[in-house]
Amino acid sequence: GDMMSETASLVLDLEKDIRKLHARKAQLIVEINDAIAKLDSDTEQMILLGFYVGRLPASRVADLVHYSIRGVYKAKHRAVIHLAEKCAQSAVR
Repeated sequence: GDMMSETASLVLDLEKDIRKLHARKAQLIVEINDAIAKLDSDTEQMILLGFYVGRLPASRVADLVHYSIRGVYKAKHRAVIHLAEKCAQSAVR
């Protein structure tokens, strides 16, 4: 009996942790979306959302924006730099 209640207690604790992590993940996705929305280029937005929110493979992101896979990686690199610049500007203000 005692082992059973200990296991049940552990499971409840884990389920509570999982709910907290899901809520945190949802909050971070909202923050990431807000940051990415600051980018001027719709293509850069789509690429970063595809990779980091949609967690799509490069081939799928490339199809969405009509770029080659190599082109999508180059654009992703530029987008990350632009995003860092936008975030730095926001932090200064």
